[in-house]
Amino acid sequence: METVRVPVGGEIPPVYRWLARQDGERVVPELPVDDEDAVFEYVYYSTYHWQPLMNGHSGYVPRRYVRTLRRMAGFPDARSLRRLRELEVHLVVVHGARYPPARRRALQRRLAASDELAPVRRFEADRVYRLRR
Repeated sequence: METVRVPVGGEIPPVYRWLARQDGERVVPELPVDDEDAVFEYVYYSTYHWQPLMNGHSGYVPRRYVRTLRRMAGFPDARSLRRLRELEVHLVVVHGARYPPARRRALQRRLAASDELAPVRRFEADRVYRLRR
């Protein structure tokens, strides 16, 4: 059986150490949501910050989860932001390095043009946004 070494302690990315110090924040979601490899990392890192997280599933994938992922496909469009408000989201984490360059640039332009999201913190390619009420 093959084993995989995972980051621990000081190797944990700074965005997760920062999230661990935030009280009462709802972190939903981490983006991109359509990267299956990333989802497993998001769940693992959630054990360092313990904030509520939308990403992740086990052997059973609820239809509601699949519908939410579909609504998030156009983030930060009105449909995805409406869903985040339904989920009572406070913070959104965008992992820019996980996007292909052209898709990342397009997303960054949409984020910069959005009146619904305010930049909170930047950790290299990881950016945290607050959903405005």
